[in-house]
Amino acid sequence: MADLARERIAQAEHVTPPGCGHMSMSDDPALITSVTLDTIAAAAKP
Repeated sequence: MADLARERIAQAEHVTPPGCGHMSMSDDPALITSVTLDTIAAAAKP
């Protein structure tokens, strides 16, 4: 699915969190929160 997202969404960035599985938010909540906030901040820049 990541390949498809990269093809269809020009600014998509695939992040593979080390040591995380299907429950990445439970596996490493600090990392996932950081990546999410960074993504939102980058999208908000003009």
